[in-house]
Amino acid sequence: MSFEDPSIRRATVAKPEPETPPDIDDIRADIAVTRAELGDTVEALTAKLDVKARAGKALHEVRESIEDRAATGVRVLHDIPAAALVVALGAAVAVGLMIWRGLGGKR
Repeated sequence: MSFEDPSIRRATVAKPEPETPPDIDDIRADIAVTRAELGDTVEALTAKLDVKARAGKALHEVRESIEDRAATGVRVLHDIPAAALVVALGAAVAVGLMIWRGLGGKR
C-alpha cells in the first residue's frame, strides 16, 4: 500500500553532466591569478599594520595643509592695499587705548 498522493508530481532532478578535466595550462593560469591576488592582499594588510608609516604619512599631509594655508594667508595680505592695512592697524590701536583707559590706565 502506498501513502503517496497520486496528484503530486515528482520533480526529476537533472544529473550534472561530468565535467571535462581542466587543462594543465588553465590550472597554471588560475594559480598565477590566485598568487597575484594573494600578494596584493598581503601588501594591503602590511600597509595597514605599519603604524609608523601611516603616522608619518598623516604628519606629512597635515604639514602640507598648514603650509598651503600659510601661503594663502600671505597671498591675501599681499592683495590688501597698504593704506587699508594702516587704517586697520590704527583702528586696533585706538580700540586698545579706549579699553586701556576704561580699565584705569590713565587717571
